Amino acid sequence: MNSNTIKKYGGYVRLLDIETEVPADWDLSGATHVRVSLPAGRNGQAVMEARGFVFGDRTLDVEIRPLKTKIDYSRLVRIKLEAVRDHSREILDIALAAFPFDRRFHLAPDYEPKVAKAVLEALVAELDEVLICHFKGEMIGFLALREVSDKKVSVYLAAVAEKSRASGAGLSLYAGAVDRAAKLGFEVIEGRISSLNTPVINMYAFLGGTFANPRDVYLKVM
Repeated sequence: MNSNTIKKYGGYVRLLDIETEVPADWDLSGATHVRVSLPAGRNGQAVMEARGFVFGDRTLDVEIRPLKTKIDYSRLVRIKLEAVRDHSREILDIALAAFPFDRRFHLAPDYEPKVAKAVLEALVAELDEVLICHFKGEMIGFLALREVSDKKVSVYLAAVAEKSRASGAGLSLYAGAVDRAAKLGFEVIEGRISSLNTPVINMYAFLGGTFANPRDVYLKVM
């Protein structure tokens, strides 16, 4: 599928996000940044680099089917979770610190913090209900799900404060989200992750996740 929608962030970032199977002659007018997702492999790399794009990341689809794993996800929740709707400032602060190099938010080869902040501010502003966890009165992590269909939800945004990553907050959030989604009748919990994010890959695998559809991400600043 070829998606050519320009998304605006912060009043100065206009991202043209393209997901396609083969390189093409796209109309890039109106964009300040372009991000292209192609099937993984060297075939597309030479073409994209010749057009001034830089390789950014290789990503993977992941999905968990809780009814098929026989895992008791509720027992993996070691830190109490709370469903909230209004903690955007704290959530944004955690997200900004957690994603120094993530290509979902950094849209240029040189990792522009200002651009990443604009993207994250827009994403956090869109969040509805969010699962959060605290330690000693301080929020240390969050996870937001988004409904895809009547049977599927996706992990839209999630992060844990770096100083608390050994606390079990990440596992509690993801296991709690899977448990919550399954009890609401959803059969699939999906996500898209960087192949460089080994801790999250390992956590998804522990929770029964399966991986597919590797795609390469290319970036260009206009």
